[in-house]
Amino acid sequence: MALISMPLSALDIMNLETGSRAAGSSAELPVRMVQSDENGVTVTYQFSFAELSGDPLYPECTLFRIPGFSLVDEPGKPSVPIRTDIIGIPSNKTAKITITDTRYREYPIKVAPARPVLSDDNYETYTLNNVPPVNYYSGYFPDMVANRDADYVYRGTNLMAIKICPLRYSVSNGIVRVYTTIQYRIDFIDSNNTDQIAAVSRPFISITDHTLVNNVINAEAAPIGNAPDEDTEGLLIVTTTPLMKAAQIFAEWKKTMGYKTEILCRDNWTASEVLTQVRQTYNTHPELYSVILLGDHTNVPAQLSKTFKEHLTDFNYGCMTEGQYIMPDLHRGRISVSNPMEAENVVRKIIYYESVRQNDANFYKTGFSR
Repeated sequence: MALISMPLSALDIMNLETGSRAAGSSAELPVRMVQSDENGVTVTYQFSFAELSGDPLYPECTLFRIPGFSLVDEPGKPSVPIRTDIIGIPSNKTAKITITDTRYREYPIKVAPARPVLSDDNYETYTLNNVPPVNYYSGYFPDMVANRDADYVYRGTNLMAIKICPLRYSVSNGIVRVYTTIQYRIDFIDSNNTDQIAAVSRPFISITDHTLVNNVINAEAAPIGNAPDEDTEGLLIVTTTPLMKAAQIFAEWKKTMGYKTEILCRDNWTASEVLTQVRQTYNTHPELYSVILLGDHTNVPAQLSKTFKEHLTDFNYGCMTEGQYIMPDLHRGRISVSNPMEAENVVRKIIYYESVRQNDANFYKTGFSR
């Protein structure tokens, strides 16, 4: 079967059922239907259109995009659309996935190679040096249209991430297999199964916390933990001795706003000490929702991460159990100040901003230095 070599416009919309193309600006979103019951979840996708464009680095290749989906970014892989569904798992249950229905069409189109994630601290662009051609492999990539990607926990609620891949590509044959229907079923199983998902023992989720409702596709049927007896969210401030006065001012202000506020203060910190102390506080105060790091990296150090590229981050200070995370348990914020005067000035500006209502709407669109 010969490869399709007809030139693409800036953007073509492809009918996945017929293979026909027409110039356009954007394709319709795929349809997703979710049916939940006490024993599991059935998810059905219907795909009708995709966006196609030429690859400026590899003119013989085509870039496929489906609205609502990202793209594989591992160099040497084909650039195929992917997305993740998040399923809430009931307490004392684990889960298994079964693909129950698929329908697809095959077309002789050469898929473009994946683009890696670029740093945002320079002017790096995509070139033949950082976008290598697709490596040879047998069969189709990815192996499955829907598979269990990872297990997570959010404040004691078990979550399962399902990776959806509506396009599979054979590099050896130059054939793209595009799915018009994908249906999978998640069945809940008693947790004495050897594939048990670990969870923290006390799930506390505030009635004002909409994280699961906004992210879990079976939110109506998913467990959301237990709200504390007094539904007051806690806030933890981590700082050093020289900045303690500013921390106290900030803590007292937050108490007047209804937060249960606590301060952790030392002469100096290591990143591992910060994480350990935050987790210990969360274990004894499950209503804790936010951690504020008062001080710059010299005062309260961030953690070193090598995800994608080496960098410093406060992300893990919101993760209260070991393992992978898709949604941290705690909100994180840093007031990056270096000395007591700067800390007090910034804290007082925050208090002013939160306490003095402005009638001029432009106030909230403009920075100020008062």
